[in-house]
Amino acid sequence: MRTLFAAASFACLFSLPLQADITVNAHAATIGLGAEVSYRFDRPFAVRGGWQRLDIDPNIEAEDQNGIEGDELSYNGDLELNNGNLFVDWFPGNQRFRFTVGAVLNNSELEVTSQCNNAASGPVIVPGTPPASGGCEVGGGRFAPSDIGETHTRIDFQPVAPYVGLGWSHSPGARWSWTADIGVAYLGEADADITSTGSCNNSQACRSQLQQEEEELERELEDFEWFPMLSLGLSYRF
Repeated sequence: MRTLFAAASFACLFSLPLQADITVNAHAATIGLGAEVSYRFDRPFAVRGGWQRLDIDPNIEAEDQNGIEGDELSYNGDLELNNGNLFVDWFPGNQRFRFTVGAVLNNSELEVTSQCNNAASGPVIVPGTPPASGGCEVGGGRFAPSDIGETHTRIDFQPVAPYVGLGWSHSPGARWSWTADIGVAYLGEADADITSTGSCNNSQACRSQLQQEEEELERELEDFEWFPMLSLGLSYRF
């Protein structure tokens, strides 16, 4: 659905009259490298649509919750930023400076895989029981590698994020121009889902700790509800 929406937006842009002020833009942004097509009306308004992409292997370190050093899970992550945008610009005085409102079409996903590399050599514990050697921390408890297996974490945000910002576009009469945008998108609350390939899925005690991990992760991601966006680019006007 998001892909169809973006395609429809581009189709609308290209269907506008050719004598209009049409620009193409290549840019680098905090959400990736991308391109835009913009149509500026005779009045001080413009519409533009674009797409950005960026792949990152984030360095993720587990937080020590139980005070036992070295029993945290080992993480490997893959962050794929794949976002479209549909903006409306207002140019006060019909000059270069612009105010922007619109939406970021969020098709990004963060997938994290974790393993327990701390072999258990004693009885496995759950919250409220004495510590044992070996095993890994999950939530507020500690479990054997065979219980945890390999965990897969997927994090999603809302698919459409409202955006507001300001920026600079073409000087009147210029063909080539540097452009810049700075703004913020509201991504909303994160949704984390953790699954295990071990016997943890068959244990209510272990499953409840995975749920606690999900809740802790969602709380840690609250800082990203309002996501700052910065973009610098080069554009050409036809």
